[in-house]
Amino acid sequence: MSFHRYSPQKLLPDYLRGAAGLLICGGVVALAPNVMAVLVIFGTLALLFALFVLQTAQKQLLLLEMTEGGIGAASNPSRAKAWPELRELRLRYYALRRNKPGGWMTLRLDFPGRHISVDSAIEGFDDIVARAAREVRDRPVILDDATRANLAALGHGIAEPHAASDQPAESRS
Repeated sequence: MSFHRYSPQKLLPDYLRGAAGLLICGGVVALAPNVMAVLVIFGTLALLFALFVLQTAQKQLLLLEMTEGGIGAASNPSRAKAWPELRELRLRYYALRRNKPGGWMTLRLDFPGRHISVDSAIEGFDDIVARAAREVRDRPVILDDATRANLAALGHGIAEPHAASDQPAESRS
């Protein structure tokens, strides 16, 4: 059993970006409260920055528990999902600049009725990916080409699914 959470140090830049955006957009709205275009545009942006700060706070409060049997929020073990229920795995890489180092990954695990999404800022991200990749090797789970390539880049190569032959079963040798 292992526990995974986002460290406050890794979330600090997100808090600062969200607060700066909220402060700037809120300031513009405060300076021109009677101009409808300013209210709509900068009020909407301020709302988006506020939602980003709330999402970051939600990440900070998350404590993910991973066992051999499943994965889920430690605060609500009744909603934990068993690994055999995994239906789809998506692993994405987002680069900061084309052909330059840096960036982050996101992992989405789809279970019936629920999905779990984490990004590479969570402590133990590699362990979560390794456990999910092991589950994918053991049984059929939906993977797209980008996910296969990203798993291979992390050292968790998954064999390509065998394509069905167009020939009837009797004529195959």
